[in-house]
Amino acid sequence: MYGCIFVFYLQYHLVYLSRRSIMKKIKTKLTKRSLYSVIITSLAIIISITSISISYCYNRKDNDALTTDSINDNSDNPKVYNHLQNELGKHVHVGVSALGRNYTDDALVVAQKLNASDCANNGHKVVYLTFDDGVSTTSTRKVLDILRNYDVHATFFVTGVSLIEGGDRAASLLKQAFNDGHAIGNHSYSHNYKYLFPNRVLNLDNFVADYKENDKLLSKILGPSFVTRVIRCPGGRMSWQGIEALDNYTKENHIAAVDWNALNGDAEGNTKNAQELYNFAVATSQGKELVVLLMHDDYGKQATVDALPKIIEYFKSNGYDFRTLS
Repeated sequence: MYGCIFVFYLQYHLVYLSRRSIMKKIKTKLTKRSLYSVIITSLAIIISITSISISYCYNRKDNDALTTDSINDNSDNPKVYNHLQNELGKHVHVGVSALGRNYTDDALVVAQKLNASDCANNGHKVVYLTFDDGVSTTSTRKVLDILRNYDVHATFFVTGVSLIEGGDRAASLLKQAFNDGHAIGNHSYSHNYKYLFPNRVLNLDNFVADYKENDKLLSKILGPSFVTRVIRCPGGRMSWQGIEALDNYTKENHIAAVDWNALNGDAEGNTKNAQELYNFAVATSQGKELVVLLMHDDYGKQATVDALPKIIEYFKSNGYDFRTLS
């Protein structure tokens, strides 16, 4: 904004000086031809400065829109979709359905904040419920019912092996999640640590091939217009060595690799009951305006299902908005 003011200030003084110059020339009895020359030169300068000022202000406004302090100031955030829409067409669904756009935020911004351990959000509390390792024909169905009852939305990081194992029933649940407005992320096809991270080191070629295979499966079920730019590494991005190669790949391809900063502990240590999962989720979310909560909806997660209503009620009662990642 200050740059725009400066440019217009400069423009004003150039106009003023040009007029003074013209009047001075007139007083010294310049010829008409000289006077016309001065006027034309002055007008050219004014037009050039005006063009520069308009261009500067427009670009400045566009850049400011990309660096908002609060992630979800705009619930319809069109910038989430621009890159892939330019490549694939206007009707592409980037991680969410048309309905889901009302509830989603820019996953790239969230990922950057997580990587910087930044849990602030300009005073605006927001929670992203995320579920890994589904779709299962048991837990996922119940999770979807609970989310619908509470009118909140979540992000499902789906594996290919779960879809293959669940067959038509799993595919139907994936479609239901998508149509209900939830976001769909890629959690790998195989979820095989030894293949993706041999000796705990990222194998980028294996990783990319595995994720592309899952992309194909997701598009086969949800339709050719579906793509997702949101991924989550099995075990979390922070768990592996050589991850710099993945960071470079995701940056070049406009992909958001999203970890978490809170969890219910349903895959940590000893098996926990619903109350213990709730306590874990609350404890790890304390003091954070921005919460990305890790849970799982694969087989054997009945305790997660049982804890979910109380977890949702906790965040609602503490003033959090429920958003998704795309």
